[in-house]
Amino acid sequence: MLITILIVLMQTVAMTAGDLLLAKGMKQVGDIAVLSPTVFLMKMSLTLRNVWILTGVAFLAISLLLWLAVLSRAPLSLAVPMTAVAYVLNAFAAKYILLEAVSAMRWSATGVIALGVLLLMKS
Repeated sequence: MLITILIVLMQTVAMTAGDLLLAKGMKQVGDIAVLSPTVFLMKMSLTLRNVWILTGVAFLAISLLLWLAVLSRAPLSLAVPMTAVAYVLNAFAAKYILLEAVSAMRWSATGVIALGVLLLMKS
């Protein structure tokens, strides 16, 4: 079980890193919800050439491979809730790396998720 937990932690860190890098890259690219086909294609071109986004995609690919390893070792009903640690990591990354405002309500929700993960680990 210890090996499974370590793989889940690696998967969660890789997923969080991927999310963080994608968010950083998309902040550089800007809003892509534009109705003009020309502007949309230009933004897609910028998106597909952004080093932060490409690195984020690589981390998410690593996360997927680790997730497959987790699923080969643990029941889905245990594995999925264990990855909820990513919500906690994402909240901290948003606040301290991306410098986003994180409200007290979001911190409270993150705390509830962390408590749920701890309870799951005890089961």
